[in-house]
Amino acid sequence: MVTNNMDIKKDFSCLSKNVLCLSKTINIDRSYQQTIEGYLDDIYKIVKCSCHSYVTSCDVTEDNAVISGKTKICLTYSNEDNELMFAEFLEDFSEKVNLDGVSSSAFACAVACDKYCNFRVINQRRIDVHTTFQIALKVYDLQSTSVIDKCASSKLNTIEVNEISVENSVIGRIDFEEEASLSASNDGIKRVIGFDTQIKLIDEKTVNDKIFIKVSVSVTALYTNNKNEIEKITHSFEVSKIFEVVGINENSKCFIELFEGCFYLKAKSYSDNTNGKIEIYGDIYANITVLNEIKRQIITDGYIAGFKTENKYTNYNCCSEPSLFEKSVSEKFSIKASQPIKKITSLWVDIVQCCKKGDKILITMCASMIYESSQDELLYMSVTKELNYDFSKQSFVVIKACLNSYDFNITDETTIVINVDFKIEGCAVNEYTLTALSDIECGESVKNSPAVTLYFAKAQEKLWDIAKKFSSDTQLIKSENDLQDDIIDANKVIIIPGI
Repeated sequence: MVTNNMDIKKDFSCLSKNVLCLSKTINIDRSYQQTIEGYLDDIYKIVKCSCHSYVTSCDVTEDNAVISGKTKICLTYSNEDNELMFAEFLEDFSEKVNLDGVSSSAFACAVACDKYCNFRVINQRRIDVHTTFQIALKVYDLQSTSVIDKCASSKLNTIEVNEISVENSVIGRIDFEEEASLSASNDGIKRVIGFDTQIKLIDEKTVNDKIFIKVSVSVTALYTNNKNEIEKITHSFEVSKIFEVVGINENSKCFIELFEGCFYLKAKSYSDNTNGKIEIYGDIYANITVLNEIKRQIITDGYIAGFKTENKYTNYNCCSEPSLFEKSVSEKFSIKASQPIKKITSLWVDIVQCCKKGDKILITMCASMIYESSQDELLYMSVTKELNYDFSKQSFVVIKACLNSYDFNITDETTIVINVDFKIEGCAVNEYTLTALSDIECGESVKNSPAVTLYFAKAQEKLWDIAKKFSSDTQLIKSENDLQDDIIDANKVIIIPGI
């Protein structure tokens, strides 16, 4: 039992920050029966059926994370006259994940990753589509740790820590409406039969509670002209928006992941059946994660000179020394066509997933292709490529991958080699557990304390530990022994002055 002989005034504070309290992957299977619109011709043969799922909102309500999103189904098929047609469908999805014990400050972010798509023709007007995708969910909550901030008449060991905290994460939508005009020498346009997109972040600016985002968009549309020939046009444009994001400021570090939402392409022909244009409209979703730096003074130990003390400590998990990470990567991989290739109509590459698994960063790419076979048959294929990179010595608060460019070469009648350049970006931190002083109690006085003590100090021993042991002061020990550092450099005898 400690007897208090001196009343001391103490101030407490809280080490508060948002921490990752849940990281979960949700596997979702969905089946949809779709009926094509009445103005479209019957299905004779399906060339391509693809599904794209994306998250539109992720909210924490009560004890649940509610994730909402959409699945876009695109169908390219030929009718009985071998004319190509295009149909698209949109389905909503919603998932609820139970969160036990989160506070009202909790927030979440979620990203969808397409995994699989297949179809079955029911009749000439209906198809059954099956899709599988994953949702990567992260939930953050406010963590507060009570520690000593000030303590009168005491010696306190204070260290400075520069931390990073995930301040907020929101999903924002950018709407757009564009037109792509065909050239004067064009043979007109009948209908759009498919498209692919590239979306890149080109600018961002932050002020208090607001962020400006500018995006470049490139849309490559496949269409049939009035001669029923397949042609291609690429239209590029920029779009921007200001989002309100609580907690953001001009010094915040923001990581923005862009996702294609619903793109709609409508063919508009002129009365003389020449030229024409394509109306392009839809939306893009931005997953915005805000990181703020926090500079802290943390007290790790303490004592009261001339008195015995009883200390209490608590563990505090630090994410310190934040640094922005960027790595440019070039990869090459090949895909095999099921039939000999006569002509590649369209080929595109997407990065569908970037995540940290153990000591590896996993990048999942999807390469898709529409091509004309040597038998004059229009075919579609899609392959997934997983790439792993060793980052065992680094911890990341956030990580993402951005596609820069790609090209391809046909090396033989069935093989295509794809060259991809992309960039991995993240915020790396040093993760460790710090022992912080949570309370200090003053006990009885130290009796018969000598004015001077000789002590045999060992190399790498800390002056703080020595001063605390003898109820002295680190500055006095430095002065008496002409020491410059807070750590003993070699075994030596030192003088410990009393207080």
